[in-house]
Amino acid sequence: MKKYEKLKSVFSSGQPVKASEVRAQGIPTQALVDFCRKGEIRRITRGVYIATDATATEYSDYELAALAVPNGVLCLFSALRFHNLTVENPHELHIAIKANSRYPKVDYPPVVFYTCSAASYSFGIETHARAGVLIKVYSAAKTIADCFKYRNKIGLDVAISALKEGIQAKMFSYDELWEAAKICRVSKVIRPYMEAVS
Repeated sequence: MKKYEKLKSVFSSGQPVKASEVRAQGIPTQALVDFCRKGEIRRITRGVYIATDATATEYSDYELAALAVPNGVLCLFSALRFHNLTVENPHELHIAIKANSRYPKVDYPPVVFYTCSAASYSFGIETHARAGVLIKVYSAAKTIADCFKYRNKIGLDVAISALKEGIQAKMFSYDELWEAAKICRVSKVIRPYMEAVS
């Protein structure tokens, strides 16, 4: 099979593909460059490509971000959306990275980064597989605690609404939310709202 036919086969699934996966199949990196020039594929970010005619799904941006920022964790609005705790759909993805990490350069999708302490970063991470891509997202409890932590940036009303939705949907226990609130250092802030809606 010619390298271009083989490359076309690699991208036929419509899923994002890493350059390393292409090289592992014996296809030279130059073939990716040529394919981009021909308009068959497009570069999403460094080392990640997708077919130009790929059909987007509701998780496409999450998949692309997971490949572009493997140590990133969906947080705030993006995590709320992932857990169906908001109807808002911001055009930027919100991604948490560990403090003192290098900010990755992401060409697409648009990303807003939030830096977290080691304890806050590592707490409550869930991993979900979508189309063969592992997406990291904070649990519903951690996401709500984060919303209260960043209430001045995203709005207290967003945090309260998500708290009510999460409790109604029984997405976490009181203890899980309280533990997340302590990790995020918002236990005093969140307590009256927890008591009001429980």
